[in-house]
Amino acid sequence: MDFEAIRMLIESQRGKIVVVDYWSTSCPPCLKEFPGLVDLDRQYAEQGVVCISVSLDFIGGKNQTAEASIPRVQAVLEKFGATFDNVLAGDDTDTMLEKLKLGAPPAVYVYARDGSLAKRFDNAGATSEEEAFTYTDVENLVVELLAANHP
Repeated sequence: MDFEAIRMLIESQRGKIVVVDYWSTSCPPCLKEFPGLVDLDRQYAEQGVVCISVSLDFIGGKNQTAEASIPRVQAVLEKFGATFDNVLAGDDTDTMLEKLKLGAPPAVYVYARDGSLAKRFDNAGATSEEEAFTYTDVENLVVELLAANHP
């Protein structure tokens, strides 16, 4: 899916809390955090939380297609048991990062039920691994959003 199609996929989930993880198979921090998304989906899907992963593995360039990345991405998804919506970005990595205003993956965007962006987690300001976001941070926000709608 290109950027616009991904945006529309997220919008189609309005009424639910949506967690979108932008990642790449060549990103060690992404692979370290990805099991957190799988756990979040298993724990909160029945409560109205939708998890979506977006792989930024399509580098682009001459004679390259997004489809060529599928086996590498599929292997990671199978390894972690990811059963939620998994999207391979059809726009090349640089285009996606520019449109997301993101320096590099990993990044997790959490949308509230009204479709607004509740928070973006990324490591732009992190100077060490200790300062990087974790899925505990993401889960805490999801729990807070769930509680806000169900006192």
